[in-house]
Amino acid sequence: MTDFRMSHGHPSPEDAIHLATRRADGLEIWQTDKTDMLDPPEWPRGPRGAVFYRGIAAANVPTVMTNGIDVPPKAAFFLTDSRAYAWEHPMGSAPRALLLYDRQHLRRSFVREPNPRPADWTVDKTLYPSEYIDPHTDTRVHTRFGDRHYFPGLAAESLYGYWSPADPNDALLGVIVGGPIELVTDLLAPFDLDWHTRQTS
Repeated sequence: MTDFRMSHGHPSPEDAIHLATRRADGLEIWQTDKTDMLDPPEWPRGPRGAVFYRGIAAANVPTVMTNGIDVPPKAAFFLTDSRAYAWEHPMGSAPRALLLYDRQHLRRSFVREPNPRPADWTVDKTLYPSEYIDPHTDTRVHTRFGDRHYFPGLAAESLYGYWSPADPNDALLGVIVGGPIELVTDLLAPFDLDWHTRQTS
């Protein structure tokens, strides 16, 4: 598997810079001064299809540093292969952060029930405990998203819905935090990191 943590060369100073590395596993944390939802950081840039992105509020970065994701363990979450689209979310949240995940460690958050359903067809409800009827296709969908979640329909979940069956930290390739350097270092202060010299040129 390609190690995206060390394969990108050098970023430009106006974009994300390598700020720190987590001692336990080499996870790289990057900082960018960018916070505008329509101006995503250009760094790092993994091969298309190999990296998924998730946008979060920067305030949730400490949770990610502990759990590998900003939702409860084994919960489903939305990801996209578009860095720009992920940076827009959650809308209205600034400063913001971008999480990078290796898609090889992830599974889809749902299973579609065939229609008509064969007599021997089954779904593992321990993996997909909830279900809903997609209003556009009349398809029954078995999902890891809980009953309290709003389901925009199969079209959205089939594009963005994933979960991590193992430790999400194993799937997490990098964290890019947007905002002033002082804010970012304060968010990361509780964690065991090797800090790097901030690049200025």
